[in-house]
Amino acid sequence: MKFRVVIAPDEDGVFIAAQTGYLTSLACHGEPVPPPISEEVVEIPT
Repeated sequence: MKFRVVIAPDEDGVFIAAQTGYLTSLACHGEPVPPPISEEVVEIPT
């Protein structure tokens, strides 16, 4: 399954992605996992 992940800097400018923690939290609280999405992945040169 593919999920949308938003990666944004925190207040210290550090980028964090915690998708696994989010899915674990949903399971622990009995919440449904959002359905997969179909999107194109685009690489942006830096």
